[in-house]
Amino acid sequence: DHSWVLLSPEEQSAFMKLTVFCGGCTDDAARQVTETSLFTLSALVDKSFVRKTESGRYAIHELLRQFGMEYLETSGQGDLASSRHADYYLNALAEREAEIKGNRQLAALDEIERDFENIYAAWKWTIEQKRFSLISHALESLYWFCISRNRLQEGANLVRSAIKQLPEAYDVVEAHLRSRLLACQVAMSSLGYIQDENAPAQLEESLAIAQDHGDLAGIAFCMMVSGEIALKAREYRVSLSFYRQALTYYQQRGDRFYMVRILERICFASMLSGNAEVGIETARHALSLSRETGDRVGAANCLYFLGGAFGAVGNYVEYKAAYREALAIRRETREQAGIALNLGGLAHAEFFAGNFAEALAFASEAFAISSRLNYLEGKCQALNWLGHLACMEENYDESLQLFEDSRLIATDPYKAASAELGLAMVACAHRDYSRARVHTENALELLVFRPHYAIFHCLLVMDLLLFSEGQTTRGLELLSLLADQPDQVVGFIQKWPLISRLQAELRTTLGDDVYAYTWKRGKTLDLNSLTTELFEYFSSEHENVSQSTSPINLESMWLANQVLTVPLTEREHEILALIAQGLSNQQIAEQLFIAVSTVKRHINNCYGKLSVTSRSQAILKAQQLQLV
Repeated sequence: DHSWVLLSPEEQSAFMKLTVFCGGCTDDAARQVTETSLFTLSALVDKSFVRKTESGRYAIHELLRQFGMEYLETSGQGDLASSRHADYYLNALAEREAEIKGNRQLAALDEIERDFENIYAAWKWTIEQKRFSLISHALESLYWFCISRNRLQEGANLVRSAIKQLPEAYDVVEAHLRSRLLACQVAMSSLGYIQDENAPAQLEESLAIAQDHGDLAGIAFCMMVSGEIALKAREYRVSLSFYRQALTYYQQRGDRFYMVRILERICFASMLSGNAEVGIETARHALSLSRETGDRVGAANCLYFLGGAFGAVGNYVEYKAAYREALAIRRETREQAGIALNLGGLAHAEFFAGNFAEALAFASEAFAISSRLNYLEGKCQALNWLGHLACMEENYDESLQLFEDSRLIATDPYKAASAELGLAMVACAHRDYSRARVHTENALELLVFRPHYAIFHCLLVMDLLLFSEGQTTRGLELLSLLADQPDQVVGFIQKWPLISRLQAELRTTLGDDVYAYTWKRGKTLDLNSLTTELFEYFSSEHENVSQSTSPINLESMWLANQVLTVPLTEREHEILALIAQGLSNQQIAEQLFIAVSTVKRHINNCYGKLSVTSRSQAILKAQQLQLV
């Protein structure tokens, strides 16, 4: 208190107003909000009320800040200071919109990052004051910042708080804002795997408001968000339809920023539905647009999806080149979630090539980043490749746990299929071939189409199953054919000790001459024909998915399904509906022409995704979510 009374009235006023800042501030912000001079600010630094950091920002010790806030509250200047603070930061946020979408993207994102605590506080104060025009002005920048810097939880919280403050009866401006807030809330919850059981109703309301007011931009944004929700629900045809509707609008406007975002998602959805070549063409177009506008975040996204599409068709040189370039950009833009994904993709490539040290480095860093962010997609991918690496070291207990953990949080069918194949490898190592068959069956069901790398993954497991059936000659021929493929996809096979031991046993059992003859003959086989034969052989023994007798309404399923952190697949949704009808596992298996073990596995998946432990709980939860 003694030091306080020694301050001049101007210094006291300036210090009180400085307490509205959170996490410090720049010279410009301090002068604009406090309406004081640099001379006064310097005096506060000299008198140790304020500290100047190495980066040039002003900072106040938290105890001093609380002291100053008490004086501010009693001075009658609190609302004015908070208002000026909110105006400064939300206007600055809005002014960054063009920069976020263009050549000054990285600098703009960094500036927002440094002052995000102030922006957060400014937003909260502004919605309490119901200054909705300022919120509307800043929303677009807030949304894309949170997407780019993986601030989805904070962004969703801010948007949710704004929705709660909006009046039930609203004018045209408030209607536009409500529509966009609702759509942003759904989008950020979906992208961040944040459960929100209100999401279907929110998206429906957002679209209805936009349509009622002829808000074409709002309609297009809702189409884009709907595409994302459908993609998460693995309804790729539905997602592509929504994305293309949105793309038409943004093409008409010449909005290249949004065009890039939608094209990259079209690439991803096309690849997941089996049209990798379309994905490559689409990603290349999006990449060209992003480079024209200086959109570095968009370019990294395009390169990531382009790399994935190249991998799906077996072009591993381009796959790794695209992933490495994307990783370099994402390290530059400090997009942590994207870094984790690219590291996981590179771990994938290095594992298949047999470069285990490199794969371990990539997967370990990806896991560390994803765990820190609680980023499910990156964590699932990292766990998968750490599991495969543990398998190569024959640490099968560790490998089993890693695969189970990965499968539990799998965010797309291909990551889930990879985990299933890993579990099949572990089961083969334990000579539990019946379990290995179940995991192989699961993987084949998940693979809507067969990416190049997944084919070789499947063939390895199928080969071990052939040996387990006593088909020694056929198994050795396939092993020879696999060994003759490029190291980029089969390098890991010869480095698995189990395979080395198997080959040694076969030499002893068959004799050198028979072994050599069979090995040589295997190299003459046609890979495509043998692949088709084996996939049919291992699929036909268990289930024929196409014989489903309960067709699913895809359009309605994705809307109800979107509230789950990890959505149900079509098959899981179908089985859940039959459970609700009171059918037993055996009856479900007979009706769908699948194995009882497959029914049990799907039911367990449903339990995990619905966070329940019994049939009755599953039915109740599904009814609450309008899934059945």
